[in-house]
Amino acid sequence: MLLLLTGSTCSGKSAIGRLLTDVPNLEVHDVDAVVAEDADAVCRQQGLESWVQQAVAAEDRGVDVLLTTQSPLGEALAVPTAALMGRISVCLIDVSDEERLRRLAERDPGVWSAKDKDAFLARADWHRHHAADPTYRRDVLTSNAWAPMMWDRWAGWGPDDPRWRVEIIDTTGLTVAESADRVRAWIETVRNPPRDG
Repeated sequence: MLLLLTGSTCSGKSAIGRLLTDVPNLEVHDVDAVVAEDADAVCRQQGLESWVQQAVAAEDRGVDVLLTTQSPLGEALAVPTAALMGRISVCLIDVSDEERLRRLAERDPGVWSAKDKDAFLARADWHRHHAADPTYRRDVLTSNAWAPMMWDRWAGWGPDDPRWRVEIIDTTGLTVAESADRVRAWIETVRNPPRDG
């Protein structure tokens, strides 16, 4: 299984991921550590394809892969190799705009302009909408995209489609350990989904 912890800058994905390395049969990789924050869509999508290929190989060994990444569900479903994955589950790690800006200032004091900060907040807002509705601003993913991407895999899905499931964990007011505990609970749920009837 491929698990994505996705979200915009300073939501806490990487910090949470570092606390999940002891989860049995789970490889944790921080995509943000190897992909530039300002990477264009083609670079991000090619990189995601490479990670999904690794996840397919890990799945064959009985190991799940968790990626901390800015790539959302729609992008993960569209990379060519995604069709070979047994399952893909996504969790949006979110935080309030005020807390995101506070964390950004703490992490990179004096680095980002007001325009940059607005862009981070706009990206976070887009992530929230995309998590709830696959029809929302698809152009954010599909414009200037890597040619092999297969957007038609989910092009006809609507917000009520049961295949479009994104868990949302808001880390505002939580410690990293508390956030990681919530992600652990999510991992347990997607690994062992409840049976209906």
